[in-house]
Amino acid sequence: MVMPGYRARSLLSTVEQPGDAVHHVFGHVLVDLVRELDEGKRELLAMRFAAGLTSREIAAVLGKSETAIKKQLTRIVRNLKERYRES
Repeated sequence: MVMPGYRARSLLSTVEQPGDAVHHVFGHVLVDLVRELDEGKRELLAMRFAAGLTSREIAAVLGKSETAIKKQLTRIVRNLKERYRES
């Protein structure tokens, strides 16, 4: 039998600060949602947020217009937010 609160204590023991527990749980949800995206969308997110490239830099790498990249990123992030709220 699992004691009430055991999961929370167990989770809290894996993170350094209590605020990290919330980030840890919700971060996993977001990671799962990103994994469900097609490769092109994941690549755009990686270039923008992991590599820190600007929309202009991404556009140059991909041979697209800056406006097109901004629109794609906006749509991807909006879709992730909607799916996150539904989860």
